[in-house]
Amino acid sequence: FSALAGGDDEYKTLNENDKVEFEVTEGQKGPQASNVVVTEKAPPQLDSYSRGGGGGRRNRY
Repeated sequence: FSALAGGDDEYKTLNENDKVEFEVTEGQKGPQASNVVVTEKAPPQLDSYSRGGGGGRRNRY
């Protein structure tokens, strides 16, 4: 279950450092966020593979 608001054709994901707005509602285990909306996307982060930290063979001479 996801409390991220958005249409069916949108990906419902959060990235580190995204700015969001949300409502606090009472869930079965206490307070929880609902109607979460991203108000400002964080700049894209390069994953370790894109930075050259991925696997693969390297030639050694």
